Amino acid sequence: MAEELVWKGGLSPLSLVWYWVIGVFTIWILGLGLIIILLGVIRMYTWRYEVTSERIRISHGFISRTTREADLEKIQDILVKQGLWGRLLNYGDICFNTAGTTSYEIVFTDVSDPDGLKEKFWAALNKRKKPSSV
Repeated sequence: MAEELVWKGGLSPLSLVWYWVIGVFTIWILGLGLIIILLGVIRMYTWRYEVTSERIRISHGFISRTTREADLEKIQDILVKQGLWGRLLNYGDICFNTAGTTSYEIVFTDVSDPDGLKEKFWAALNKRKKPSSV
């Protein structure tokens, strides 16, 4: 079976609202606002998350890149974390715990609709576990 992309995303633009607000209010200070906005844009586009039919993957970096992945079947637990702003603007963290560890070692930070993503993950895992009817 070929690996299929189930979900792909990055940081929620709403999670970076403080970059946008501070950037707009300081735009008149020697371009400082533009730098702050640019930092927010760079941060938003350098974090990539994927859920496929085989694995989860996180990659980040602007000049150098770090990638971490885990097989779906090794995921034991998922934790969804949302603060006050995350609850109001519907973004949050999804933390994946893999077999053999006690901590959440793969974290999708500040994703849009974290509960919806959690459901997509479990659906992909259940689809993978079902025996194929041949």
